[in-house]
Amino acid sequence: MKTNFKSFFIISALFLPSLFFVFCGQSQSAVKTKTVYISGKELTLEVADNDVLRSKGLMFRESLPDNVGMLFIFPQKRKAYFWMKNMKFNLDIIFLTKNKTVKILKDVPYCANEPCPIYSSDYLTDSVIEVNSGFCNKNNVTIGTEVRYKK
Repeated sequence: MKTNFKSFFIISALFLPSLFFVFCGQSQSAVKTKTVYISGKELTLEVADNDVLRSKGLMFRESLPDNVGMLFIFPQKRKAYFWMKNMKFNLDIIFLTKNKTVKILKDVPYCANEPCPIYSSDYLTDSVIEVNSGFCNKNNVTIGTEVRYKK
């Protein structure tokens, strides 16, 4: 009996943590999105509204579909800092204050070698949108462009 109990304990100790990660991963897979309009173009944006999501951002992805991006929401206005570590493609980064563009970084290169450069908003910002490189040029997004949220 001791052998069976000992085997059960060892198997449980190895198996239960794996099961925990499977269930936790599933509960976190529900991604929040918002639909916005920029220069008349509809975008579906994944929402990064907490420190964990903001830190991960778009890291480790192979690409983004057209008209898809990420919306970083900050709890209060601040200077925002971004880097392209663990990215595999270039981005346009749009810094916003009160739903208006205050700074745009176009064709920001992914970081091929460390140390990775850090990109700043230079201004207090309450949100940032990352989209595929070329989006801003293609859709005439400029300083002052308004971002409207779909209701």
